Amino acid sequence: MNSYVNYDKLLEGYNKEIELDVNNLSTYFKRALLYTELNDYEKALVDYNTVIKLDSDNAYAYNNRANIYEHIGDYERAITNYNKSIQLDDSHIPAIFNRGLLFEELSEYGKAIADYKKVVELDDKHANAYYHIANLNMELNEFEELSDYEQVIADFDKVIKLDELHVEAYNSRAILYEELQDYEQAIADYTRAIAIDKGHIGAYYNRAKLYEMLEEYEQSITDYDKLIDLGGTNLYPYQKKAFLYVMLGSYHEAIDVYNQVLEQDVNNIDAIFSRAILYHELKNYKQAKIDYDKVIELDCKHVDAYCKRADLYEELNDFEQAIADYSKVIELDGRNVEALSNRGIMFHKRNIHEKALSDYEKVIQLDDRNVKTHYNRALLLFEQNEYDKAKSGYDKVLQLDEFHVDAYNDRGIIHYEQKNYDKALADYETALEIEDQEAKVYYNRAILYRELKELQKATEDYEKAVALDSSLPKLEIK
Repeated sequence: MNSYVNYDKLLEGYNKEIELDVNNLSTYFKRALLYTELNDYEKALVDYNTVIKLDSDNAYAYNNRANIYEHIGDYERAITNYNKSIQLDDSHIPAIFNRGLLFEELSEYGKAIADYKKVVELDDKHANAYYHIANLNMELNEFEELSDYEQVIADFDKVIKLDELHVEAYNSRAILYEELQDYEQAIADYTRAIAIDKGHIGAYYNRAKLYEMLEEYEQSITDYDKLIDLGGTNLYPYQKKAFLYVMLGSYHEAIDVYNQVLEQDVNNIDAIFSRAILYHELKNYKQAKIDYDKVIELDCKHVDAYCKRADLYEELNDFEQAIADYSKVIELDGRNVEALSNRGIMFHKRNIHEKALSDYEKVIQLDDRNVKTHYNRALLLFEQNEYDKAKSGYDKVLQLDEFHVDAYNDRGIIHYEQKNYDKALADYETALEIEDQEAKVYYNRAILYRELKELQKATEDYEKAVALDSSLPKLEIK
């Protein structure tokens, strides 16, 4: 609606004209247009019905009545009226084009393209018809060959040649350039679309996502800022902006963005949970716990919140609370490998070996390729001096990960304890080939060399070990 138009005065004038001449076709038509602009579709229909009653061959009236039916969702009557308009005048471009738009909305793409092509036959400078042909070709094309892209891009080129301010053509062409990995041209087209229409949400979104893919995070943030400035209730730009700040390592800025989200939606679980993770990363355990607690208050089945709060308790050495949270996760999801594994570790640290072993074995039943848990189970058995079972566990670890230094080291110790010195030496040497700065391996090999009476080698290894880790116990070599 035009704020400079006095619609009431206009309507009053039309009403008076009709009072003076009830068969004034022109005035009925103009009043119907006015009612349409005022979104009073019922009254507009009444007036178009009157126009058609007075002039049953009026193609424009049928076209406009079809528009009204389309607005109110009566598509069958809309198409019937477009058809009648075209029957009366087969060169009536508005009706042909509008029918094409409706066919496109109804996913009758073949009929839509036929109408658009008819339009450009009648008017070879009709940019919007060319645009819809190009856009449907883009939507329907499987793009198996480069030539497919080139053809559709050429279609958009023609639209832009006819109308250099056709914002949608620039945006659509940019999408194709992006798929062709011509990112410079894609950004240029998105930028041109934005220059034409500074409120074009689609172009800002598309450019922001492209900048993100190119790891130009600050540029992407600028576009999301613009989307936020454009308003609306969509919180997606805030979420993306926060994510990009995290990618930049700017956790405090990301927290500020989540705070903005929570100003609009105080119980937004995703924002609270994401903020909790950032506080956790920053070791602000108090605030992280407050947020995890809030998430769980809002959703008592939020598995990830229990997991992360359990991690927090573990970092604070509050193993009892950590176990309680992992247990809650397992209650909610008995197949949660992470929770079972971590609870096993907690039991292990508290020397509750039977429960630890039970959790490790449940993990392995669910995921036999879980290297971490195979190692932890082997370590537990090793600590209980069940060397044969432990060795079998380490064998499995190394089957899954041939570069697992700790498994080689521990298995080397077992071989040493079982007086299989050649095998112990082989494991230590393999561990050091993988990681030559591992103090404990040098230390254990020093013990082995001492046992083998190779005292020079033992001394050299011991010296390397303490140089790397001065906290190692003193080793007598003689």
